[in-house]
Amino acid sequence: MVSSIIGVVKRKRSLTCALQMILCFADGLMANIVRDSGLQYHWHPLGPLIEVFGKRFIYDSGLGQNAKVEAIIDGQEWHWPISRSPAWLELISSTPTSFRPDSRRPDVLQWIDAPKGSFSVRSVWESLHPRHSRVDWWKLVWHSQAIPRMSFILWLAIQDALYTQAKLICFGIIQVAQCVLCGGGHEDVDHLFFECPFSQRIWSILCAKCNISWASRRWMDTISWLSQMDGRSLLGRTAKLMVAAAVYYI
Repeated sequence: MVSSIIGVVKRKRSLTCALQMILCFADGLMANIVRDSGLQYHWHPLGPLIEVFGKRFIYDSGLGQNAKVEAIIDGQEWHWPISRSPAWLELISSTPTSFRPDSRRPDVLQWIDAPKGSFSVRSVWESLHPRHSRVDWWKLVWHSQAIPRMSFILWLAIQDALYTQAKLICFGIIQVAQCVLCGGGHEDVDHLFFECPFSQRIWSILCAKCNISWASRRWMDTISWLSQMDGRSLLGRTAKLMVAAAVYYI
């Protein structure tokens, strides 16, 4: 049933790219724990069996390419095919004793990446975009008082993704990475925001107005220092907004 639906949907050329991506992951994301599922789909704890054992394991079963899971169920017991195939022997031996069929239960379609098996857009997003470990500086960039456009530029700067002249040289776009603000120095992130006399003057004025004690540091040292500040205090919130604004306008 599921294979037929997927086949029909795949033929629709009007699908968006996002839906096509979901269909590509369908066998891995959907657990069809049902009698009507094809043997190759994700009904077993091992995952999609065609990915685990290859296409030949269905041929070795002698059940035919279109065989359903119900073909190997007898009431509440497994009725495994008689086969000396290593794939089937491994499948049988690796099937947990707690994983038992029940022909009396109705068919159930589950989304395996959701805790309770219920489909949600969030579960699809998290399946396609796995979460990475949380970085120390995330509260510096994303907080309730943050200005989105400034936070985005600050995020790029922390990721060393800004197109400074040092980066443009690496791309072969320019030949000399001379700072456009002071006319001297190699324009990388450290120079642009902290070593450049023009930028240093900006920091001095901002810190004086915000009553923040400032010491000249390298870029990542500054990020580490700011990340350790108490973001709930007035000083901490002011420092975060000040840095984001300065980086944005510089």
